[in-house]
Amino acid sequence: MAASLRFGTFVRERRRYLGISREDLARRTQWSRATIEKIEQSTRPPTVDTLMALFDALLIPTMYREQLFSLMYPGAIQEMYGPLPDEPFPSDLIDLGSYPYPAAFLKLPEADVIATSPSWPLTLPGLVAGSNLIEWVFTDPDAPEILADWETYALGLAHNMHITGATLFAPGRYETIAAVCAASPEWDRLLAKEFPAHSVLNETLRINAPSFGAEETYLIRIDRPEFPRRPWFTYRLVPKPLAQAA
Repeated sequence: MAASLRFGTFVRERRRYLGISREDLARRTQWSRATIEKIEQSTRPPTVDTLMALFDALLIPTMYREQLFSLMYPGAIQEMYGPLPDEPFPSDLIDLGSYPYPAAFLKLPEADVIATSPSWPLTLPGLVAGSNLIEWVFTDPDAPEILADWETYALGLAHNMHITGATLFAPGRYETIAAVCAASPEWDRLLAKEFPAHSVLNETLRINAPSFGAEETYLIRIDRPEFPRRPWFTYRLVPKPLAQAA
């Protein structure tokens, strides 16, 4: 029941964020308004088919769908893949270090940095293993200088937290990150700005890294390790000329 309650809260908040009514969501899913109401009130747990339809209707980013599925069906992912490690194995770190450009293991949606490639801290000084990407963007005094697109990037991060809500975060992490970021005067200002509901982050990121002495443009790539399965994402910054050539 607790999982159903959390999911119902997420559906209601996500629907409101999109600015649609229960009737609108019912039309998108081809269900009745009563069914939507029962799901939001957690009196009717969604089936697997229901989940897939809701994900599409609510424009849930692909990277978060598995987490929502796990919320409704605890243990299902572990049954599929077996126990997942809490920390990277040495082989995982070797793999991460093989990238010639900035890369890191991130836990999402929290954006906690688990490990980084050698070039990552040279590109994003201060954003080290054990830190948090969202907190760094809003509280590190050098972040606005390093990120040429700071406003756009920060706006995406703030609204990403808003649309996922505390439902997908580890217990207490949403509140902790929000409290840290609230110390920045930009936090409330950016949350008040409009942002496309279907967007999460921009694909392009311009960086003025101190080690470069010049602006570099990167394409953001976020991948989930599938074999072997891992509970984190690989967040890569691919130099745009290289990405275009590929």
